[in-house]
Amino acid sequence: MLAHVREALSYTMLSVVGFGAFVFFRLLNSTKIVGKQNVPLRTSVLLVSNHRTMFDSFLVASSAYFPSGLIYPSLPPYHAAAQENYFRWYHLGLFRLLRCIPVRAGRKDLEAMNAIKEALTNGNAHLFYQGRRSLDLEESRAGIGYIVYNARPIVVPVYVEGIEQVFGRKWEVRSLFRKIRVVYGRSIDFVDLYAMPNTKETWGHITQRIVQHVKVLAAGEDVA
Repeated sequence: MLAHVREALSYTMLSVVGFGAFVFFRLLNSTKIVGKQNVPLRTSVLLVSNHRTMFDSFLVASSAYFPSGLIYPSLPPYHAAAQENYFRWYHLGLFRLLRCIPVRAGRKDLEAMNAIKEALTNGNAHLFYQGRRSLDLEESRAGIGYIVYNARPIVVPVYVEGIEQVFGRKWEVRSLFRKIRVVYGRSIDFVDLYAMPNTKETWGHITQRIVQHVKVLAAGEDVA
């Protein structure tokens, strides 16, 4: 009974936040969505993007799955969220209902990576390959390669730009009516890397392939 109540609350919160994100990004800011057709409306999909603000997840998830997530509740993705920013006692329950998985900053959080891997079994996820907010597209973490290798999801690269003009370093809104762009690329093929051993070196190769795909999207290429 409790599980059903929690699922209903989660669906309600995801729907409200999805609608709010739609209004904020599409109506109050000029958000251009490119390549949405590259996001499959099924589970076991991993969206991997660059990371610029604390609101990137709202943009990427709502642009990909709103309003389809209202009809198919399994579509809205799980997120790896920094424990120190999103899981303070006064909003702990809220972000859990929004499918956030806490990640401890500054360390390899194997528990969180396995939780995301498990979430991809019957759901979707959105991760930042840089591991932290950064304007450097080359920056990356091998942990995402571990998740991809062991979960074998459909990996869709995503490039986000312009959102840093709207939000500051934390939760503050700096400006409105800005141009934002979110680009969804074609899914990435890792067949050759899956044939390699399950090692940190292989995870690094997977991560670097993701980086290269995001850089191509940033250059305005490779969107079918």
